[in-house]
Amino acid sequence: MRKKIRLGISILFLVLSGISYLLYLQGSDKKVYSDELINSESRVFKENLNSFLNIAKDNMKISRQNLLAKR
Repeated sequence: MRKKIRLGISILFLVLSGISYLLYLQGSDKKVYSDELINSESRVFKENLNSFLNIAKDNMKISRQNLLAKR
């Protein structure tokens, strides 16, 4: 019984690896140049970083106001 389970799992992984390889080949047909990739990813990163910094700055202002109000 265990041999059948191992064989089934092996066949399943073989099929999944074949599907993964085919998907990789389909995706590699698209040519994305490094400049395009860097620009698109860095734009998103900059937006997220600016958002994070603005939120942190606002929180620091609120904390400072709360500390001053307690005095």
